[in-house]
Formats: sequence, structure tokens, C-alpha cells
Amino acid sequence: MNEVIGPTMLQEVWSGDSPKGTYKIIRVSKYTPFDLVFDKPNAGIKFDMSPESPEGMTWTVEGVIDTDIIANLGFEVESSRQGLTPPVMSEGNIMAIRKRFSGAIARNETNPDLWDIQLHVPVNNIYRFIDTVWHPRSSETPHPRGIWHLTRPGLDYRDVPEKKMQQEGGAVSLTVIPRV
Repeated sequence: MNEVIGPTMLQEVWSGDSPKGTYKIIRVSKYTPFDLVFDKPNAGIKFDMSPESPEGMTWTVEGVIDTDIIANLGFEVESSRQGLTPPVMSEGNIMAIRKRFSGAIARNETNPDLWDIQLHVPVNNIYRFIDTVWHPRSSETPHPRGIWHLTRPGLDYRDVPEKKMQQEGGAVSLTVIPRV
């Protein structure tokens, strides 16, 4: 395990397989610029999350998302997901997001069920999103619950979750990509 992955200051510190996919925790130097990319190609969703400084208290979130992602990031929605019915956004929700988080959110021109965003959000919103989507259930390797972190005082690194899995509707991935 603990092998260095290339010269980019990334190190795999945990890995586990489940019937649906592979989960990892990647150690990243807090001085290494990187993007945490969520990709769900069959749904047209792809966005990057990246810390704006080594301290990592504010992150940029940029790309194409849906209302589930909006809710999972902890942004207010008019109504939460009800079974197969996705969360509903109102104009008031959109205005509140624009006001609270500097940046932009607008309907995607190609698919009106999606949103183009470029926002600056507190790290707590990123924690909430990852905690919602990263579930290494049924892993044959013991789960390191609570050891991943995006910012921790006194540490010069982050332990960032990754996943690559297949589910109904196609592949989903959450991947650490260092910037060159």
C-alpha cells in the first residue's frame, strides 16, 4: 500500500474493493495544487473541486452539476429528493446561492436539468458532498472511517477519497488529479 504514485506528491494510503468498485484514500501535500474531479458521464455531470490555498478553507467548485449535487453540497433547495423525484430548485434558491457563494450558477444551455457552476465554497460543503457520495460498503479491506480529511491544522497533507465504480446508469468516479 503506502507506495508513492509518481513524482507529484501523491501517495495511496488506503485501498478497498467492493462488488461495485474501488475506493482509495490519496495523500496529497497541501502545497500540491490538485483537482478532485467528480464524473458521471452518462448523466452529463462533471465538475472539479479544488482548494484555493494550502490551508484549504475555501474551495472552487466548477463544472456541470444537477440538483442532487446541489443538495449534496449543502446548498438550499426548495424540496429534497423524494424517491425518484430529484430535488427542486426555485429562483430564490439560485439567488441565495449566488449571494452566499461568490461566483456563478446558471442553467446549462444544452440540458435544462443541469447547472453550470463556478462557486467559491467553504470546505465544510466539500466535506458534506464527499460524505454523501463516498461509501466503501462491502469492502473486503477494513474501512478507515473518519481518516480522510481535506484540511487539518498542523498537518502538511490532505487524505482525499477517490472512487471508481459502476452503477445503474453507468460509471461514476471521484478522482484526485494533480495540476501541472
